[in-house]
Amino acid sequence: MLPNLVFNGFIPYYSFENPASVALFKGEFCFARFILPMALFIPLAITVDFLKKATEFIVATPLGLEGKLDSLNTSLFLRLGLYNGLTSLAITFIGLLFIHYIVPPKYTFDGALLACFNAVFACLIAVYYTFWSTHKLNSLIQKSDTEIKGQ
Repeated sequence: MLPNLVFNGFIPYYSFENPASVALFKGEFCFARFILPMALFIPLAITVDFLKKATEFIVATPLGLEGKLDSLNTSLFLRLGLYNGLTSLAITFIGLLFIHYIVPPKYTFDGALLACFNAVFACLIAVYYTFWSTHKLNSLIQKSDTEIKGQ
């Protein structure tokens, strides 16, 4: 969480051309330029990396789950990561559009506030998708266990 707070807070703040006046979608240093790629890539990276490392850990330890992980592979992890990333991106984009259309024209935001929001949002989605990945891996193992017992 600490790297997400630091990188996703300080980098946008110091990148804003005028931190006292930041637009959501307009200008070269708009807020969407920072939050939208983050909303795509953090869930993608967290999901793929966590599922891969957890699967490697389970295979390396004698837990009796090795046979249940045969159907789990990198392409499945990548599909789940893309699904998570695109879902997060769509929700974030819709939220930004909603905010953009309810605020008055030419309205700008405080860069420090947006940088803090960006950092907290990065931490929240990192934590959420870590727990989501844990739950998904558990459900995949349970599904695999059910299929093995059914045969």
